[in-house]
Amino acid sequence: MKKKFSLAALLIMLLSMAFSAIASAESFTDINDSKYREAIITLSKLNVINGYEESDGTNTFRPDNTITRAEFTKMLVCMMGYEDKPVYNSAPFNDIDMWAKNFINTAYSLGIINGMSDEEFMPDDPVTYEQAQKMMVCALGYVDTAESKGGWPNGYTQTAASLKLKDHISGTSDKDAAPRGVIAQLMYNSLEVELMEYQNAQWVPTEKTFLTDYLNVVKLKGTLVGVEDFVSSECTVKLANRQMDIMNASGEEIIIDFSDYTKNVTDLNKFLGNIITIYYRLDKLSDHKTLIAIDDETTKNTEFEVNFDKIISYNGTTLVYDENGKKKSIKVSTKNASVRYNGKPISTDTITLGNNDYSLSEAVEQWLSPDSEHFIYGDVKLTDSGSDGDINLIQIYNYETIVAYQAPKTSDYKITDKLVSGRSIILDPNSSEYSYTVQKNGSQIELTAIAAGDVVLYAKSLDGSLYTVYVTSKPVKGSISTTEEGYMYIGTDKYKIGSMCEDYINKNQSGKSIKVGVSGTFYLDMYNTVVYGTIDTATENRPYAYIANAFVEECEDAGYITLYTNGTAAKTYQLKDKVRLNGSTMDYDAAVEHLEQSAKYNNADAEESMAQAIYGSDKPNITSCSQVARVTISNNLVTSIVTLDAETTGTQNESTDTIVKYSDLDQYIFSASGGTASTKKGSFKTLGSTTSSTVFSTDSSTTVIFVPKDRKDKNGYASKNFTNNTKYYVEAYDLKSSKIAGLVLVYSNKDNSVTEVSRATNFGIVSALPSSSYNTETDESAQEISVYYGPGNDAQTTVKSWQTLTETEFSDIVVGDVIQFAYDTSKRVKDRINNIKFNDIAAVLDGNVQNDGKLYDWNEEQEPTEENNYQSYKFDYRYKTLDAGGKPSWNADANQYRDEIYTSSSISTIYSRACMYNVSQVFEDEKKLYVTKNGFDSEGNVDDTDYEEVEITSSTKIIRMESNREELSKYAEDTTTEMAFTDLKSAQYYGKDCSKILVCSSKGVAKLIVVYN
Repeated sequence: MKKKFSLAALLIMLLSMAFSAIASAESFTDINDSKYREAIITLSKLNVINGYEESDGTNTFRPDNTITRAEFTKMLVCMMGYEDKPVYNSAPFNDIDMWAKNFINTAYSLGIINGMSDEEFMPDDPVTYEQAQKMMVCALGYVDTAESKGGWPNGYTQTAASLKLKDHISGTSDKDAAPRGVIAQLMYNSLEVELMEYQNAQWVPTEKTFLTDYLNVVKLKGTLVGVEDFVSSECTVKLANRQMDIMNASGEEIIIDFSDYTKNVTDLNKFLGNIITIYYRLDKLSDHKTLIAIDDETTKNTEFEVNFDKIISYNGTTLVYDENGKKKSIKVSTKNASVRYNGKPISTDTITLGNNDYSLSEAVEQWLSPDSEHFIYGDVKLTDSGSDGDINLIQIYNYETIVAYQAPKTSDYKITDKLVSGRSIILDPNSSEYSYTVQKNGSQIELTAIAAGDVVLYAKSLDGSLYTVYVTSKPVKGSISTTEEGYMYIGTDKYKIGSMCEDYINKNQSGKSIKVGVSGTFYLDMYNTVVYGTIDTATENRPYAYIANAFVEECEDAGYITLYTNGTAAKTYQLKDKVRLNGSTMDYDAAVEHLEQSAKYNNADAEESMAQAIYGSDKPNITSCSQVARVTISNNLVTSIVTLDAETTGTQNESTDTIVKYSDLDQYIFSASGGTASTKKGSFKTLGSTTSSTVFSTDSSTTVIFVPKDRKDKNGYASKNFTNNTKYYVEAYDLKSSKIAGLVLVYSNKDNSVTEVSRATNFGIVSALPSSSYNTETDESAQEISVYYGPGNDAQTTVKSWQTLTETEFSDIVVGDVIQFAYDTSKRVKDRINNIKFNDIAAVLDGNVQNDGKLYDWNEEQEPTEENNYQSYKFDYRYKTLDAGGKPSWNADANQYRDEIYTSSSISTIYSRACMYNVSQVFEDEKKLYVTKNGFDSEGNVDDTDYEEVEITSSTKIIRMESNREELSKYAEDTTTEMAFTDLKSAQYYGKDCSKILVCSSKGVAKLIVVYN
């Protein structure tokens, strides 16, 4: 019986049934060794077949699995369009009372199936290879051909072979069950077979195929000559947005829309100049062509990809490189190939690198020669299109490296470098000047998906119009087993050490270094270069800690503990699955339960009387696990914990295996050793007589932890010094025989106490714009400001970087602003005072503000208010004397507020001051300056009758504002010699071109002088 089959229905069923699709995938983890890989990949890219999503998140195709007779029968019935029609007759089988019963009955009544016997169909048996061949032959319309060759089964298998449906299929005999891989190959082989159609009671040939007439897809092999504005010389048309140009074997250019395929142009232009095979969907009415797949897996090009660290030499004609320890070479020349640099073709004749111009061939030699100063950090890909022995395309990528402080924000799309202060890039998706693509660990992401600590490599095209960004988050943990020049090993794995990695670790981790035996976490870029890392802290001594919180995450099947050990904040660690707690090993969840029990007698400040005394009407916010402890941390996992031994309170203890409280929480008075204002070294005595005996003492080895009222406030914890003759609420632990406490906990109503701005606070000059600062200990970001102070401990520099308490308070400052600020015990700055704004100074320097026609007249008056500390002039800042009511004292005779005076036994001078001056005279021998705030007349003369003296000492620091006004320098212009006051130009000789300076002084002595051009 000859039957007419519905081809569209067949394809629908092949999509929905034949492969029991669960998860879609273009690439499967279990087909790399399959001989049907090409067919599976192509059909996957055409969305004809799918696979399975496994429990571990991977996608598989299961090419060796089979399809049952029942599944195949349903496919046949649906193929013929009978899936929703009534059953004609019941089949005589007694084993089909199952989900496929109606399909089997229908197929039997149509005469397209038979049973394994008169009574059995065996629906769960796999369909055989010859049965699948027959179905495909019938679907293609070659029924008469098969019948003329003898019918079932040999006529159909012979016809399948003649149609090349059996090509590339081996290892499966006609009688075998047909695996999924074989079914995929049959389908792939049938895509371009010309169909027969049933017309006028006979089968007639057509030019139709499954691919073109039922999927509406065209297969095209040719050379990619253009993608949008990325074109080669062979592209003769102007491409619009989202268009690509492929030249076929006849030289015809085919324009295809790729908008539905990808939004990432880099996915396509990397093939520019290559011979590729694509599939596009054709709208037959409009002739519009839309890309649906690129078969780059099976296109025959020869490509050589060489990373920078494998290049041995390049002389302009031959590239020598290392491949698995063997030296290899390849002939390559720009004479026979087009060149692309960082994603874009090079069309210019001259290329500027550094301060020199090069021809194209010279530039390529600079990029690919390891001895060149322009040698790439990236890779070169050489393409032999068509595998004819000639290199047709040279693609060079050269990357810059940064490490993200934090995720870029939509407000500025700025990636700030964690390794180099002040370094950043901005990649605005709305820019009309450039475009970019970002991939992270191999997948396309949005820019804002970059996370703090991610390693970012970016390549910028020569014209700046394209950025290619590769982001990695690939930490490697372990101990360094071997080092050699520029490389280190963890176990047997070898990693290149990045140029800034060693300096970063040394600077940020107390002088630690990369050496054999140290353990840590190391962060890699896509070339397996260690860009930065953190070295594990030795934990044998079980450092003291305060447990802020501990909890179990059921969904993650893990336990966590938040600890403060040192630094600026508490940090959350994961608990090891098996934790040793007070000598006993237990599961992490049991450890959390034990911590909840021991915490009940560890928070004396929660007792009503003590809470009232310390916090007043407020109460501390204590978590269920808040308590003191000793901890062992290994590879960022807490492996052991020691808590308070409550039964031995009041006794001494020097063992690290226990913690013993010596003194209960109470108020004591601290007496510093030697009378030092702020120190850890001293003694605590009971309140009352100053002659009372010492309860306990502290020294430099004592751990002092400030415990915030809100235990969950990670930023509230801090290390602490004590002020002489000051009262504190404290507890002492682990007293040694010398009465020195191993640990002191400090409680206060004022969390993380602040050093307020005072009359003695140094004036600082902002030396760098605020930048994002990522704190690896707290896993938080703030801002970082750099400030020039007066004399410091380091004779070579007076610049100091501060981390801010908030992200916004210091965001508006600019280089050159004169500020004072407060800071807390963790050295985080807050509560700034803007004394003098550099923008005001710049306006006067630029002549935008003049008084009475004078240049550089610093007597610019302003309204004295509380906000500007009642200063009369913008450029003359000094503190004012306060009257009994706390208001500035007014001097009626002088018609101004009284300046605060520092009084000593020998001198009465202005306590603290910042003021702008013109240098009138420089007295080298006397080490002083005569300065004036008066301006210059039209002839360049200044009235110096109203002058002031500036005393210079050996500790006075002099710095210079660079002409670009973006940075400060301690060096004289165009030298590496530090500025001296003798470098200043006086009005006596230079007139209005004299030095304009800002003087910051204290007690009448200049501490810091800034010179302006």
